[in-house]
Amino acid sequence: MRDPNDVSASELLDLWMENSPEAVIRISLGKSEEMCTSEMKLTGKSVLGTILRNYGGIICCAGHVRHFGGANRHCASLFEINTVKDGFPTLLPGLLVVAEDSGGGIFGINCGFNKVYPNGSLFYLPQDSYQWEAMEIGHADFVRWTLCMTRNKWKEYGWGCGREPFTDLRKADLMLKGRVCTYIAL
Repeated sequence: MRDPNDVSASELLDLWMENSPEAVIRISLGKSEEMCTSEMKLTGKSVLGTILRNYGGIICCAGHVRHFGGANRHCASLFEINTVKDGFPTLLPGLLVVAEDSGGGIFGINCGFNKVYPNGSLFYLPQDSYQWEAMEIGHADFVRWTLCMTRNKWKEYGWGCGREPFTDLRKADLMLKGRVCTYIAL
């Protein structure tokens, strides 16, 4: 019998997607593995590295959560959203934007942005706020949580309430960039 602690990030991600209670949309990848390895120093041993190497993005939770992936021709990649240069996000220094919800919220990984919480901690910027909130979980737990979430549970939490699921990804990209630019301007 296989040790459960010996499961790869790729196997975990596949398992979570296969067992998701809602449909999962996998955005096809362009050429990203090279950039993932050279630019971000991420390998397939992490969930984030696995997403970047294998998907242009993942849409889950009945279309209400979008995880950014590698380069693709359908929407902005994690590299583009964060304006990654020399392996570091430059759009919001110290914070790597990894996902968004259909309600306009943004999720980011702490990379030195917040000194109180450790690097790797996940933060959330609600649509109606300019204050980042610590979620007190890491990226892998966040991905698992969103892939296990149902639409009703998501709305019960009040996330993305009254919003339509992601359908036009280019429009969503523009709205996200506008939101981040507004945040930076303050």
